[in-house]
Amino acid sequence: MKLVFKIFGRTRLRVSGRTIENWGRAKERALLAVLLYRRGRPVSVEELIGWLWDAPAPRSVRQCLQTSVSRIRKVLRRAVPSLELRHANGFYKLEIDETFIDFWQFRALVREAGEATRHGEYDRARVLLHDALGMWETPLADLDTRWADSQRRRLTSNVLLPAQYALLENYQRLQDHQAVLELVDEIQDEHTLDQKLATYKIRSLHALARYQEAISFFLDFRRWFTAETGAAPCAELQALHERSMSADQMPAAETNGAAAEAVVLPANLEIGATGGDLPHDIWNFAGREDLLAELDHCLDRWLTSRHGGLIALDGFPGIGKTTLVIHWAHRARERLPGGQVYLDLRGFASESRIEPAEAVVHLLTARGVNVKSIPSSDDRWTELRNQFGGQRALVVLDNVTDSAHVRPLLAPLSSCLVVVTSRNQLSGLALRHGAHRMTLRPLSDDQTAEWLRNHIGRRAHTEPKALQALVTMCGGLPLAMQLVGQHVSSHHERSLSDLVAELRHQRSMLLLGGEVENPILRTVFSWSYEALPDDAKRLFRLLGLHPTPEFSLHVATALNASTGPETQRHLDVLVGTHLIHQISRDRYRMHDLLWEYARNHILTEDAPSRHKAAVRMLDWYLYSSSNAEKAFMPHVEPTPVPPPSHETRPLHVDGPRAALRWVREEEENLIAVVQQAERLGLHHHAALLPSTFVDILLHFGHYEELVLVFTVAVRAAKAARDKDMEASAFNNLGSVHQELRDYEEADTCFRKSYALYEALGDVPGCSAALHNLGTTHIRRRRYPEGIEFYRRSLSLAVGTGLPGEEVRASRRLAWAYAQARRYTDASPQYQHAWQLSRTIGDLHMQGTILAELGELHYLSGDTTAAEQYCREALAIHRRRTNLSGAGLAYTVLAQMSGDRDQWEESRTAIRIAIACYRQARDPEGEAQATDVLGLVLRKLGLHEAAGEAWKRAVDLYQELGHPRADTLRDELGEVRAELPALPPARRAALTRNSGIMPKRT
Repeated sequence: MKLVFKIFGRTRLRVSGRTIENWGRAKERALLAVLLYRRGRPVSVEELIGWLWDAPAPRSVRQCLQTSVSRIRKVLRRAVPSLELRHANGFYKLEIDETFIDFWQFRALVREAGEATRHGEYDRARVLLHDALGMWETPLADLDTRWADSQRRRLTSNVLLPAQYALLENYQRLQDHQAVLELVDEIQDEHTLDQKLATYKIRSLHALARYQEAISFFLDFRRWFTAETGAAPCAELQALHERSMSADQMPAAETNGAAAEAVVLPANLEIGATGGDLPHDIWNFAGREDLLAELDHCLDRWLTSRHGGLIALDGFPGIGKTTLVIHWAHRARERLPGGQVYLDLRGFASESRIEPAEAVVHLLTARGVNVKSIPSSDDRWTELRNQFGGQRALVVLDNVTDSAHVRPLLAPLSSCLVVVTSRNQLSGLALRHGAHRMTLRPLSDDQTAEWLRNHIGRRAHTEPKALQALVTMCGGLPLAMQLVGQHVSSHHERSLSDLVAELRHQRSMLLLGGEVENPILRTVFSWSYEALPDDAKRLFRLLGLHPTPEFSLHVATALNASTGPETQRHLDVLVGTHLIHQISRDRYRMHDLLWEYARNHILTEDAPSRHKAAVRMLDWYLYSSSNAEKAFMPHVEPTPVPPPSHETRPLHVDGPRAALRWVREEEENLIAVVQQAERLGLHHHAALLPSTFVDILLHFGHYEELVLVFTVAVRAAKAARDKDMEASAFNNLGSVHQELRDYEEADTCFRKSYALYEALGDVPGCSAALHNLGTTHIRRRRYPEGIEFYRRSLSLAVGTGLPGEEVRASRRLAWAYAQARRYTDASPQYQHAWQLSRTIGDLHMQGTILAELGELHYLSGDTTAAEQYCREALAIHRRRTNLSGAGLAYTVLAQMSGDRDQWEESRTAIRIAIACYRQARDPEGEAQATDVLGLVLRKLGLHEAAGEAWKRAVDLYQELGHPRADTLRDELGEVRAELPALPPARRAALTRNSGIMPKRT
């Protein structure tokens, strides 16, 4: 017999396909709905009264409730004899499996869909979400009280809407953009000001090339949003609108003939997200109503003040600060006009604390900023002010050390509502910045007892004294309660009294010493730890060697010196006891207190065992990173690393996208493990490892992190007395300073590298150092010196027997000739590099050289050859993605179309060029293409759009320190003079492009 209770809509019972409804009175149906919704949990008489009657309740309310309970029991006995509605100590509880209730079936389907999505099974996730959403009706419809109305709104916000977001996300992954639009239109009637829904709609309109519709929708949305909130839409929506405006002034790429025939725009190579999303809320959050109300009051004040807001929330470890703030932020999501950003500053992690300058990078990335285009730390702070200035966003800065840790971030976030959490009191924020201070206290004994009764079950009622002892030992700490509840539940055959006696014994031993700050937590940790099997204990201790609390299955396997399946079994045990949390398919995280506890326990291992485990971990990172380097740049000579030992099983990395994804995921661990290797005296690991991931972090623009690790690498190489590694570290450190435009420091590093390589007789090393010296001089427009360095580099590369290095050096020398406008010298050098790249099959380099040959011949006046080279470059781009090369080819084609007065074709090509450069994270290329776009739009009579394009180009050039920024800005007056009919406010933004392609440096 298949049985389902329905609390979507009116309360019904469906048995073997037959629905029983219109049974009993409305209050009885309402009461059963509440008990089914709160299944398995004690519900007090007072809470039931609040659900069923608005205040003031009738004087006979308790008698009415008892009558309704009696009638429900009769109905349940007739329909489902096995179900029992229990009453004890003023609480009612209905024990029933969640699979028998439609609401809980809905939740299970959404969870299963989430798992399918995480595993890339998007079609299956779509079906599951369809099934779930098809079940949804107004929940608890038999209840008509104010409390029930508020709970229905909460369920819509926290349960229904996230499921709808998940379906929209899957539609977009499956590129079913029409389905996205239909679902958004269906949802938006109830969520008119939801910026996330607006984002989904505009993105899908873009994918369908319906740009005018996207513009109209945004303008309507902005008008409603501003009228209701007094704020502008979030930065992401405004950026999408700018993209709509640019795209709408151009025909769709696929309809414009030859200029667009080679369009190949793969998915963005940038992985992830951005780390600014809120962590998941917990569905069964309970309690803390007073603090939630206080946070809501702060939000109300902030929304009406039009100024910034600051909340400082403190409480000792394990008290539930983060859980409270995340739950509140999810609950308040629709009231936050500028969106939400979350950042864990790890203020109490001994080795991975996020400093303010690094926090700026995380916050900018969360807003979709290409940090690579802003290498200067000062400029990044300025951009943070620009991004958040005037924005009505919630920013959660979690786990800060003290007021000084977070103070530098407050000024750039001055219009936001900033919530700061810490274990320490943040009195400085209250005194100097007017922060509203809140302190989390331990839960009361009654709240703790209720929670434990719910998780422990029958024994909590039969052994009240033992329960009270557990309540006292937990001290009102949610983390302790969770671990105790898990431990007691997993020992269902033992009495509570025995378990309490055991805990008391362990506590008396542990209070003699230890490093974890809170003795209650230390005791509870020990209880969970001591209950583990020996193999799981050992793995838990070994995880204390990992330099951060987050890790993968693979590195855990290396630490454990075992197989993946065996380690997986031990990790499952740790997850089951709540000592670690699984955050994705093969990634885990420990609470920072548990991580510190594991670090203390690893000291019980003998020193040789600890050392061997640390070496296994460092080996795994070194060889996995080396594999990522080879996958990302297959035709460049990789960092030489000794062969791995037979027991090292590094990660296999398949292709450049997988390499980017892995390094993005492991970046913080890679940085931390380099520092750890130096502390442990493992100097070869510390010196070698950074060279294996330098190119990918350069791609991401994470320059400060690279300065840090290569400074460590230089020290480690010197400590190891390894001149070769020292030379390599200086060479890479110079490359990072070069990207930061600190050319003097770069020059110093390259010269030190060259001197070391020369002393070693290392010809390829000398060639690389000279090559980099050449680049430094060309970027400073010292063309004769740069060309001479490139010549010397090429002459050495020819004799190395490494054709990839010869191609690279030859192409760079040709590029230097072109920058110096020595076109007749550049052409044969390019031809040599191209022929050699064909010999070794380096498609990426072939595409780059062909695009640069196209540019060279265009500048030389040979447009026929220029077009042929650009078409060949795009043909290669279709076979092996080379976004920068494609961007340059399309830019040249756009200029040639303009020269023929074919301005429609020109703007199609230049639009594609800009898209390529953006995906390639090439700000200089984007600046050049946007510069050309301004000219094209002006020729088409679209003066306002041209001005916006040139303004964007000026900003890009200025960020790069490019001289074109000044010349482009100087032409503003000429354009204003040419456009007298434009209103003054609009004329001010316009500039004029001379039509000459800017020189790339």
